[in-house]
Amino acid sequence: MTLTFYCRLSSSFPREKLVETVSLLPSRVILSTFSPSGVKKLLGRTFEELTLKDTMKSILIPCYDLCSKVLFLFSHADALEMDYSDFKMKDVCYVTSADPTVVGAVKVRSVDERTKILAVEGGVAMNNPRGGDNTRAE
Repeated sequence: MTLTFYCRLSSSFPREKLVETVSLLPSRVILSTFSPSGVKKLLGRTFEELTLKDTMKSILIPCYDLCSKVLFLFSHADALEMDYSDFKMKDVCYVTSADPTVVGAVKVRSVDERTKILAVEGGVAMNNPRGGDNTRAE
């Protein structure tokens, strides 16, 4: 889904350079890189000041918190119950797609600034068989 989002809106991303070409028989796939600042601007324009509380349905969005070294889940249900669990959607989307090899770790604060995390994309934790041990059903 993220790939579809990037491909559909690729004209909104400032292209920096051609990263690599991967040869596949019989065709070629060309991979491009996008500026992190361009992604931030696009997410800012898309979500403006919307927060987890504003989502229409319950969602769980994973990332990996480098400070606590555990999976961190952005949760609509938690945001409704506790103000310190409410984050801006533009920050949630950016951190959950923050490739540690490209963007590095991302600092994110809750709307009330009581919760602070230093995180990278959720795949780091979700690819770990024990990474989802602390998840909960909503």
